Amino acid sequence: MMPRASILALALTLGAMPVRAAESRDGLMFSLNSALMSRDRAAFARCVNFTGADEATRTAFAKIIDQIFAWPGHYVFTSERSGQGNPDIEQNGRKYTLNGDWKFQVHVFLSKTTSKGFVFPAGSVNGQFFILVAIPAKP
Repeated sequence: MMPRASILALALTLGAMPVRAAESRDGLMFSLNSALMSRDRAAFARCVNFTGADEATRTAFAKIIDQIFAWPGHYVFTSERSGQGNPDIEQNGRKYTLNGDWKFQVHVFLSKTTSKGFVFPAGSVNGQFFILVAIPAKP
């Protein structure tokens, strides 16, 4: 039998995960917290917009999800972003951008008193709210 983490990585790689639509920032936070409380990796992954993401991004995010779910607890909150527009990211000579309208950050930490955690860009995609990922920028 294939371990859960491998199933999640495979589903993310193949793009087989249906998206979970959140119609607001609060809806996204509710979905994320519900996924964490129920220890449901797939539900957490459905809160992420993987549209346009390459296999390496999907695999890396599956590893991040595995790390988050290995923790005994979670502290999740949002913060406002200070910039405007999507960033132009360059890595290994390739240009990337985010796959949605970046409006705020989602923080997922082990606890309220630790710095162990992740900060994700989040925002809207066609009126729905997701954690966003970097995708290759169009020339």
